[in-house]
Amino acid sequence: MRFLQIMQGLYLQYPPEFYACRPRILEGSYEEHRQAWIAEGFWGGHIIAPYMEALGYEWDFIVDHPTYLWHRLRGLPEFSGPGVLNRITSMALIKAFQPDVAYLWNAKSSLPISSTTTTVVGWCATWVPPSVTYQGYSTVLTSHARCGEGVLAAGAPRVDHFLPGVPLGQVKRYIADTPIKHDIVFSGQADSDLSHRHRVECLEAVARSLKEGALRGRSAAFYVGDDHPELLGPWREPMQWGAEMYRACASGRIVLNIGAPLTGGNQAGNMRLFEAASVGRCLITDHYPNISDYFEPGKEVVTFTSPQDLVAKIDYYTKHPEEAAAIGLAGQRRCAESHSMEQRAQWLHNIITDIRGGSKE
Repeated sequence: MRFLQIMQGLYLQYPPEFYACRPRILEGSYEEHRQAWIAEGFWGGHIIAPYMEALGYEWDFIVDHPTYLWHRLRGLPEFSGPGVLNRITSMALIKAFQPDVAYLWNAKSSLPISSTTTTVVGWCATWVPPSVTYQGYSTVLTSHARCGEGVLAAGAPRVDHFLPGVPLGQVKRYIADTPIKHDIVFSGQADSDLSHRHRVECLEAVARSLKEGALRGRSAAFYVGDDHPELLGPWREPMQWGAEMYRACASGRIVLNIGAPLTGGNQAGNMRLFEAASVGRCLITDHYPNISDYFEPGKEVVTFTSPQDLVAKIDYYTKHPEEAAAIGLAGQRRCAESHSMEQRAQWLHNIITDIRGGSKE
């Protein structure tokens, strides 16, 4: 079967940076361009298309920003202009590849592709705006039940539980020889958006403790860009993407994953949970009821229940580095055992088989 993955809704800040650092790739072949995106590791836990090959799929992978560039690299008639044309070029690329399965990651629009493929799979792990419809999809994958409820209300015929994976071999290459430079590291967005309120409260609690509390004297790096300089300022670093994000996480003795409850509800399963665990450092993450489905608290990750508890856990594990190191390595082993990209590909293949098998009966 032919499997096409379309990555939509990427952070708008990143693609310009990607091309600015790789100006020659614009003159390279389609395959060179595709492999450069995959090798960079940005959203690597979601780029599943290459892993479908071992299961008998012929695959392709495109980034829907800007699709006119991918269009040109494929030797197809060019489209250029504002972002609204992404829909046109995406359709042209889909028709050129003629997939049996189209996987639209972060899809928030109903591309009319049912006529060109028999199985249309979407991914959604955020709130569903009222304007979005999932009519025409075969299923939508999600890591959070609240998102699944919104997707069903928006017209999807079914929802399947699914999770980001860990390209562990790739991650280990990224972080090889990365020294520990900080006691505490966080990498991610922390802006004033309502969905990040919990994250900001936790980071501000850590910052206050670094300044005048129990964590005074510890080193930290918050890779949040220009977000919240008033409190995070002394420890604020530029945003990191792809391979550099993994290296940033690996530079900390302790790495933090702080979720966005308004998006995911009271559930673990965000992408950073797996990314942070994969670098082999002690991960401190939110305590959600289902965290033990993925990692064993106290042995493979450390969990916290409030900003104050987060500070206390950081204080303890920075004073007990051997325990922190053992937890970090155990979490990384769990990634290999339970969360590999190969396992995620098999999971997705099973979902596809169920959909297509049912439709043939």
